[in-house]
Amino acid sequence: MVSANQDDDCGFGRYVGDYDVNWNEICVFDVWTYSEDDDGFRKRSSLYIGGDNTDSDGNDFYLEVQCSKKKLSVLVYSDPVGMYPDVNLRGLGSAQVRIDSQKISNYSYGRMSDSSGIYLRSPKAFTTAILKGRSKVAVKIPALYGYEVANFPISDFADYSGRFKSLGCPLK
Repeated sequence: MVSANQDDDCGFGRYVGDYDVNWNEICVFDVWTYSEDDDGFRKRSSLYIGGDNTDSDGNDFYLEVQCSKKKLSVLVYSDPVGMYPDVNLRGLGSAQVRIDSQKISNYSYGRMSDSSGIYLRSPKAFTTAILKGRSKVAVKIPALYGYEVANFPISDFADYSGRFKSLGCPLK
């Protein structure tokens, strides 16, 4: 079972988007955000979504899929920095991933240089698995003080498959 953020009456994958004239909450679905960044040295396209849970320290989680120079990357990180993946000296580890209620899969990862999160070493296998899912993806990694579990809605992820393919970074 996946818990939504504290004080969230809308349920998993949704948030309060507005209020009606009687101040009743209007819940909307959380969707992925697409952005492009070109600083003159590197062009990067990103697709990201915030997690639908917050850890005990108040950190929010993010799942980001990037394409740069036809290379696909998947990052899971927290903001503010607080994830601190606990791995070996080489910065490598294994995350458990569950999509919907499917069997748990293991994905190897590397720790980001600032310890804010992880990057998956087989991003295409992960995005292919998400495309087969319907509603949620949960990522569990060992962290400094136990495990961190970040839960993300899949929502409209598949809508970006064609765009990433045209960039040279197919998602499946």
